Amino acid sequence: MGRVASVKDSEGSPAPLKQMACSNSDTIFDIPSGAQICRSKEPTMADELYKHVRVPGFGCTYQNDFVGESASCIFELHRLTHYHLLERSASNPRIVLAIEGGKGKLTLDKETNHTLDNSNVIIIPRHKPCSILALSPILKVMMLEVRSPMISQACREYGLDNDGVAEVFETVWSLTRTNWLNEVFHRYCFERAVAKRPESLAAVFLEAEMIKEIFYSVAQKLNREQAVPYFKDLPEPLQRALTFIESNLHNPVTAEDLSSASVVSKPTLVRLFRSHLDASPVKYLWDRRLDEADRLLLTGRYTVAEVAEFLCFSDGSSLSKSYVERFGVRPSTRIPVP
Repeated sequence: MGRVASVKDSEGSPAPLKQMACSNSDTIFDIPSGAQICRSKEPTMADELYKHVRVPGFGCTYQNDFVGESASCIFELHRLTHYHLLERSASNPRIVLAIEGGKGKLTLDKETNHTLDNSNVIIIPRHKPCSILALSPILKVMMLEVRSPMISQACREYGLDNDGVAEVFETVWSLTRTNWLNEVFHRYCFERAVAKRPESLAAVFLEAEMIKEIFYSVAQKLNREQAVPYFKDLPEPLQRALTFIESNLHNPVTAEDLSSASVVSKPTLVRLFRSHLDASPVKYLWDRRLDEADRLLLTGRYTVAEVAEFLCFSDGSSLSKSYVERFGVRPSTRIPVP
């Protein structure tokens, strides 16, 4: 469950910072000198959309933007103002991020601090309490309590090992948020909080994308190519290159990037690709992007131009030309008719 607190001086304005322990824990936060921490009631699933919960003793409010539950996850959207404190624990792992700028400090186990801003996403294992302190005037926090059906759906969609993906969520991770993952989070936020369609095809697709992107980001960070089952029989340099590609379908990639990720020279990497995959590294990369383009178009949520931008094509025409060469049809024909 969660609690919130406001930290201000006696005149209602932020004061100079100092370290101070919360009144009911040993957690240390940077809070204003002479400040008091006051917690509101715990927000529940019954809280109405955009309900304001007034913090006792202060003229400020904690805004519980949205809390919604589906079979796959519990989705929460919270807006914290300067020096508000949000506390959470859950029986499932969580994905936590700042959704619209702002900066905060996320504390785990009463001692481990992580910066929370629009450049990262933090994975928190189940049963691990966390506290988020807003360090900017407004911090909008998105939380997803991930249930097993969400992981299972992503594994079915991408052929991932269920145990391997579940293992990712058993450790705390602070991951760099790619442009594509950022787009996925924002569109998912729209589906849940604005359209209010938690079971829509778009929401299901976006949930699978989140899990897949997080999984490959962790695999790349740990250099754990063996976590990807359909790469395990390939030479290790090739496994590293393929894992790097899967993690960067939505980011610019150069031959030097692939060579560095695989820890072999460019000529050696080309030979490995041609002997095992019958394609050059560049062709394999763009073929995978075309596969991903096809998936995105079939959701009916994106135009050809948007998909082209997501996947690093120069424009919609460039994507269309490559798509026709690969699949024999125009990409626009793959977009479902409403």
